[in-house]
Amino acid sequence: MGHSLGGAIAILAARDISDIFGTNTQVGVNTFGSPRIGNQNFANYINKKVNGVRYVHYADLIPHLPPLGFYLHSFLEIWYDEEMNIYKYCSGDIDGQCSNSLTVYSTDDHLLDGYLQGLI
Repeated sequence: MGHSLGGAIAILAARDISDIFGTNTQVGVNTFGSPRIGNQNFANYINKKVNGVRYVHYADLIPHLPPLGFYLHSFLEIWYDEEMNIYKYCSGDIDGQCSNSLTVYSTDDHLLDGYLQGLI
């Protein structure tokens, strides 16, 4: 589990654990406001090796960095509304129904206490 850069590091650590201990090891990771960390091949590889979920709080800026193009997200996205009450499930960066449906982003929505408030 990790927030922001910690989420990116958690994904890399989960990949390492899966590679070291083999295919019989069930590795899972949940990230909150994690940035994109790899290309399409990396995302496909991670999705095969690690069970993961990405949580995104409404207009959080960080999950949109680096900008969409070479870098893509892994895992299912669970996108929460502004109050962290209602959520949608979306797959990947190309699904325009969740966080990619917005055009303006916020650093306030990236704060950890906002994520914790909705998930506790």
